[in-house]
Amino acid sequence: MELPMTLSYLHVGELIPSSYSLCFSWIYIDYLLFPSGAWIMTIASIQRYIFIFHKHLMNSYLKHYLPIFLPPILLSIWYFVLIFFYPCQQQFDYTQACCLCACYLYEGLIGTIDWIVSTLIPVVLVVTFNIILLIRVIYQKYKMRR
Repeated sequence: MELPMTLSYLHVGELIPSSYSLCFSWIYIDYLLFPSGAWIMTIASIQRYIFIFHKHLMNSYLKHYLPIFLPPILLSIWYFVLIFFYPCQQQFDYTQACCLCACYLYEGLIGTIDWIVSTLIPVVLVVTFNIILLIRVIYQKYKMRR
């Protein structure tokens, strides 16, 4: 969804057609895709660990599929409110990628909260659970050789 707008921008050097609504939609899609992917990868890392070592905890479809679909739904609502309804004056630059950025990012607290929730927490959790899985597999392999 976001790729055609990016390719058009990279080819021409500006957003064509230069419209307010297209900038809003480009920002919304762009800001939604990375955190959704990061949170889905986080859930997958956690569930992979659970499937390997605690399979009984994932014995229903709800426990398996709800965590996968919940972050994109919640992030869609979060970014919809922040981008379309946050009380700030939006200034777009049609010659910049994503028309520059959403105005809520200029607010210190809300921008920091967004970065922590959408970027920092998923990355830390993915790394942590993958390291835990690796250590646990190596430990199990060591125990089996005894």
